[in-house]
Amino acid sequence: MTIGVHRLEVQDDVLLMELYYMPNVPAGTAGETWSLFEMNGGSGSVAPLLTDRPNLTQYQVIGRSADQGWSVDNLGVEAADGQTVMWWGYFAAPPEGTDTLSVQIAPGHPILEVEVQR
Repeated sequence: MTIGVHRLEVQDDVLLMELYYMPNVPAGTAGETWSLFEMNGGSGSVAPLLTDRPNLTQYQVIGRSADQGWSVDNLGVEAADGQTVMWWGYFAAPPEGTDTLSVQIAPGHPILEVEVQR
């Protein structure tokens, strides 16, 4: 599976993060589909963690629940090999002058340094 950060953009007082998930399937499984829930290891939520290392600050999705409107509730959306499922969520905006954030999509995933768009 490929997971990537599509956008990390400050919009007024919040930071919008858009992720994409794309299954890369092994031979012999063509035609199968996987939900975002399954691609996320059976977790009931997508909960990336953003870290501003110089300021020792971490950010989590506002509300931590899709029913509050701060993130999309699309864990049931399915994709086949090479198809993309998008996820988005809002975080508190980092202070002016913060140019990059460390992004960890889920525990155990690599930490990426991602530029903040303003």
